[in-house]
Amino acid sequence: MFKCKSLAILFMILFISCSQEAPKTEAQFTLNFSAIAGGETMLWAENRALGASFARVVTNEAFEMELVNGKWDFYLINWESSSEGALTGKVKCDAIRDIELSGGEVPLDFYLANASCDNSLFAPAFLSDNTSSGVTGGEYRFPQVGFNNCDRLDSVVDNTSTCNTVSGNRGNASSMRLTLISFDENAPGEIPLPYGRLQTECLPIGVLTGKARVTNTSVLNFPIGNSGESPIRTAIELFSDAECNRLVGAPLDLFRGIHAPDNVALRGALKSFRGTNGYNFFITSSSSNPFEICNPSYVDGEFSGGNGTFEDPYIICHPEELNLIGDDPNYLSS
Repeated sequence: MFKCKSLAILFMILFISCSQEAPKTEAQFTLNFSAIAGGETMLWAENRALGASFARVVTNEAFEMELVNGKWDFYLINWESSSEGALTGKVKCDAIRDIELSGGEVPLDFYLANASCDNSLFAPAFLSDNTSSGVTGGEYRFPQVGFNNCDRLDSVVDNTSTCNTVSGNRGNASSMRLTLISFDENAPGEIPLPYGRLQTECLPIGVLTGKARVTNTSVLNFPIGNSGESPIRTAIELFSDAECNRLVGAPLDLFRGIHAPDNVALRGALKSFRGTNGYNFFITSSSSNPFEICNPSYVDGEFSGGNGTFEDPYIICHPEELNLIGDDPNYLSS
């Protein structure tokens, strides 16, 4: 009987302790909008001690939220509009760290600048001192990225590894897309909706090479994170078609960015290696749906794959596609 009483008291103490809410602070966010030239903007915040964090797309309107008390870090990136598509324009950033919330209203002023993006919270330093490694024509850009779709990662050991059809390690995707995800983790407080998300354009993958086309990836200005330094949650989606319509498996959800030390697999599905001009990523997809070069039927006026470059040549699978060559003298030129 005594044992039962003690157990009941213990359960009551645990229940009371766990049911208490952490105190919240009403924090009003004020952005310096003179530095935002349209485009897209995303905010991340994190309380490392509590394991609480969130991310959301923001506009040029100030907003209020209630956050649990404690020390918070805030990160902000703005992409200017670009004819190359989403997440390719000039970036401006700011990072405000160790902000103590202890009750009452706390204004946060962000001052966005391109030079502030040269920060290892957003991407690794390409040079050891993280100074001018990413500067091109006076503009800082995040490191260039390349992507390879592989059937397996065990044979991917360095930056020169291949996942093409010759190596027999070609994955089953024909296109891919990156998404910066909005989220709230471990009850950070009351975050006003909508959260939103930021996505790249569809990135076709070379039929033979297994690489995302350089013409598409070279223009990206994407924060890959830095070995988990900040909660730049990113989803990588692979598709069986070249237009990002038919998803291959579940998206790869990476809570703290897509970068990791060389040859370290994130969730067993993604490896990255530092290269000459940036970072080379290798992502695996299930071999249960093997990659097929040829479309099952001819699509009028289109080749079965490729874009006609040396890196990604046209693939011919049907007799009608031979006629396309004869009908257009451009295809016959050397």
